[in-house]
Amino acid sequence: MQELKNLFHTLPRNVERMMVAPLAAVMHSPHGGMVVNVAGKQQQCSCVLTLLVHTGKSHVAKLAHGHKIVSKNIWNIPYELLLERDAQAPEYADKKIVGEIASFCTMDNVQFYTLSPISSKEPVYALAIISSVILHAEKMTYMVDKIAKVNEQAKLPDIIRHLKKLSWVFRDSEDTSTSRLRTFAPSAASTPYTSKKARRLSQQPTDTSLPDPAFATP
Repeated sequence: MQELKNLFHTLPRNVERMMVAPLAAVMHSPHGGMVVNVAGKQQQCSCVLTLLVHTGKSHVAKLAHGHKIVSKNIWNIPYELLLERDAQAPEYADKKIVGEIASFCTMDNVQFYTLSPISSKEPVYALAIISSVILHAEKMTYMVDKIAKVNEQAKLPDIIRHLKKLSWVFRDSEDTSTSRLRTFAPSAASTPYTSKKARRLSQQPTDTSLPDPAFATP
């Protein structure tokens, strides 16, 4: 993994990519458009995969050539331990987002974008792909292309754990040096260049999951 990390640093940063981050980390930059705050640094991307929770009903507004559905009671779900959280926050959430999420739709596919619950008191958890962010009157509008509701809340801890591992890729690939590396030199230890025979992995691995990088010892 260290060799791969060094190899990645030789490549130019691609802004046409999907990133994984909590909703609170997705921001609007006046010069860069949509950015994600990763370890105190802003990284550009074309879309963001996030997990959110909504309370209340979504509202549909009619436009000239279609409809726009807006959900305003959005809560952030962090990937770290909940040390501080709003007393009214749903389970797994910590704070309410100052803003809303919106999608363009028709009356034929509006059911794929609504976050209205079956019961008015039940929170709705969903995975969402954010394509852009608009800042107006100090409020964020997150434009969402796709929404996938999480129907079984028992799966949320596993989903959060997997999203955390995916988000760590962007944190670990961020170069903290003043100048990015332009050369790649494998270490003197065993590398793909010195290996005599590659080991074939099974199509369906059955070993234990890789350790969480957030808690791995250096």
